Amino acid sequence: MISEKEVVMDDLNSLEINTTDFSANIGTDEGDFFQSDRDLELSKLKADKKKNFQESGNPIKLNSKILKFELVLDLITYSPPTKAYTAESGFVSKKIDLITGKTLRIFRGHTGPVTSVAIIYNSDGDDEFIITGSWDKTARKWCTKTGKTVKIFSGHTDFVKSVKCVKNFLLTASSDKSIIQWDINTGKELQVFKGHTRGVEDLVVDDSSSQFFYSCSSDTTIKKWSMITGKVVMELNGHLTSVYNLHLSDGMLWSTSADKFAKRWDLEAMVCDTNLEHPDFVKFIKTCGDYAITGSRDEEVRVWDINVTKFLNLFFKVVFISKKKSEKCVYTFQGHFDEVSCIQILSNNKFVSGSLDGTLRTWSLSGNINNLLLHNYLFSDISACKSVSKESEKKEFNTKAKKNSSTAMTAEEEAELNELLDD
Repeated sequence: MISEKEVVMDDLNSLEINTTDFSANIGTDEGDFFQSDRDLELSKLKADKKKNFQESGNPIKLNSKILKFELVLDLITYSPPTKAYTAESGFVSKKIDLITGKTLRIFRGHTGPVTSVAIIYNSDGDDEFIITGSWDKTARKWCTKTGKTVKIFSGHTDFVKSVKCVKNFLLTASSDKSIIQWDINTGKELQVFKGHTRGVEDLVVDDSSSQFFYSCSSDTTIKKWSMITGKVVMELNGHLTSVYNLHLSDGMLWSTSADKFAKRWDLEAMVCDTNLEHPDFVKFIKTCGDYAITGSRDEEVRVWDINVTKFLNLFFKVVFISKKKSEKCVYTFQGHFDEVSCIQILSNNKFVSGSLDGTLRTWSLSGNINNLLLHNYLFSDISACKSVSKESEKKEFNTKAKKNSSTAMTAEEEAELNELLDD
């Protein structure tokens, strides 16, 4: 028997938006005024999805949109994390117990949405401080025990979009197109990195050498910087519009973009070697063993097969599946009913996703993925998402849009602004 959930998802997946028919709805309900019939149909289907999937992933429900979050690591026993710090649109950061769902502490002081959060651990492995960045153009250092601000980093002239800690230094990235390095203890500004022609969206530090870090921007580029010289030492080009998120794993750099692609970059060859195509903007990516996990504006969490060699344990024997990466989406987790903004790995088979729907949800990889691999092995090769051929990749590079040096907001930035203001 087909479940109500399956019917709702079939309706959502089959819904085709007619971009030429914007005729207004004819009705008497005031709430439906100035909306097309198609808008109303989509709204109803999304409401049905919210109703039927609202408990998927055991959601922890918060009262504002989750822009980012970080898990509190156990640096002593390396047990799976049980706490997290959030960055929320409601001008606050929170410490959340992932087991009980309770809010343990609220950090208040910012006068705009909090966009990012980083954790500072002491020598005992405790989460002693956190750093947050905000639309109020500042970053703040907080004491996790008292919830009080102990340092304010002021210097940017626009939103602070990302914060990262490197030993005794803090890096902040801003919509003002700059990155600032600070002394994390004194709050002193040490140097400013300039080179992007639009706002800087995210930062990631090279763990193999704390002298380097990467940045991405709405100017379409990814840059590698030297913290010694303050200069760009590498630039990666390939995305067609805003780049939102960066992730380093096993010497490979991953990026996500409003061009609907997640890309993996070979840093030695300075080329993209993997393209994961989505139906909408890709906001975040993490890798977990053989898989890449992405969050998208279309509310879905997707799991992609990125391994070169695949074996499946069928209990009675180990089956060889393939020895070539498929670049295929092998599973989709449904439950969020707004943009998926952040993903963090709990263990080798579990992860947590955060969304503008105000929830944190926990998902398991092991059962879902192995069941699907077994089905594919026994029956057929099912592709849930579209992969990109080498020919289309070359065409994409050859048709890359020209950079626009204007300081005006991009369409993606305007959409983000409107989304967050509607809170």
